[in-house]
Amino acid sequence: MARYTLLPFWYTTFYVAFAEGLPVMRPLWMEYPTEKITFDMDDQWLIGSDLLVKPVTAAGATTASVYFPKGVWYDIDTYAAFAGPATKKVEAPLEKIPVYQRGGSIVPRKMRLRRSSALMAGDPYTMVVALDGGGSAEGLVYMDDEHTLKHDKKSEFVVRKLTMQKGSLSCVRVGGGMEAGMIKNEVERVVVVGWKSKPKSVTVSVEGGKEGGEAQAALLLEFEYNGKKKVLTIRKPAVMVDENWTMVIR
Repeated sequence: MARYTLLPFWYTTFYVAFAEGLPVMRPLWMEYPTEKITFDMDDQWLIGSDLLVKPVTAAGATTASVYFPKGVWYDIDTYAAFAGPATKKVEAPLEKIPVYQRGGSIVPRKMRLRRSSALMAGDPYTMVVALDGGGSAEGLVYMDDEHTLKHDKKSEFVVRKLTMQKGSLSCVRVGGGMEAGMIKNEVERVVVVGWKSKPKSVTVSVEGGKEGGEAQAALLLEFEYNGKKKVLTIRKPAVMVDENWTMVIR
């Protein structure tokens, strides 16, 4: 199930591999060359630069020893935070593979339960914003029609960049040339992990208004805050993934 929810992230990571030549699966030393402990580490790895994976291969094991590189890392299921560089023992029951999102990254996910990837094409996105120590994060989202196999022309895909700084989350187009409005996926939810206190308000505004219309006033959004986990969940922001928008948390 986790693999299906992370398909947008896999899709984007394969685009980066195509565009920049960076491998999809990476040894830790590739991203952390100054941490010598990673040089001969072959029992855990990264997907792109943002997800750390530690497979459990010992029969009957229910725990695992995970090395966390410098920075902060968040369990993708519980959002529990782990500070690196450090090696820590974590719970790893049969139904769970230890996977952690890097603080400072934004990972796109689709959370609807589906029987196949084809049924997910029009599903809304959840953007998981994992903050670093300075409260910042960024990430890419690659999108196309999810059907045809040839996407060597700019008009056949779009790349969006999300950036979180000082409580402001922006989404802008940075690549591709697919006509605006062809991608119909909405943003269903924004999850900000590592947010330190309950905000007073969350608003969102769309550049030029919806679908290029007249400018609209910032829309006040509903949210939930879990102080114990330091997780802010913003629901139904009513924006499309392929729109230029800004969300402000105060």
